[in-house]
Amino acid sequence: MYRFLFLCSHFANEIYQFISFKRRLGRDYQAEIKILHNFDNFLFDKYSDATYLSKEIILEWAKLRPEESDANRKRRISCIRQFCKYLNDKGMEAWKIPERYFPYPKKYVPYIFSIEEIQRFIKALDEIPDSIQYPHRRELYRLAFQLLICCGMRLGEVRHLRFTDYNRQDRL
Repeated sequence: MYRFLFLCSHFANEIYQFISFKRRLGRDYQAEIKILHNFDNFLFDKYSDATYLSKEIILEWAKLRPEESDANRKRRISCIRQFCKYLNDKGMEAWKIPERYFPYPKKYVPYIFSIEEIQRFIKALDEIPDSIQYPHRRELYRLAFQLLICCGMRLGEVRHLRFTDYNRQDRL
């Protein structure tokens, strides 16, 4: 069914069916597959004899993990909440975490730099020393931060840029 997805808990068939159900609804469901795979491993390792998803099992799964952000935890819980609802709809017993059971994470408030702060930052980039190992470090950092600041690109987009992404024909 799914080439690289090997599930081994008592709920493996239901997880496969749940993924198929979501895909038939038109969802890509890639990130959730990883969550469900981890949930299956969790069940197999800690609750291998479980025949239903109790409150104890679900709350154990929902615990905040070291180095996990609130947003990732919320995504993990949401996926399993949907899975439990799916099981309930099929007549199986599964405790579904109520909405807002855990407090929502605080909203991220971005810091907006002033023009003076941006100018000082770009000036500081000019003072970065080059080295034998990285002879173009100063220019690279300056260009990267200008793309971030002036073009609104995300850090991952700038990091993954390649020379072949540059179109010399469309230069101004």
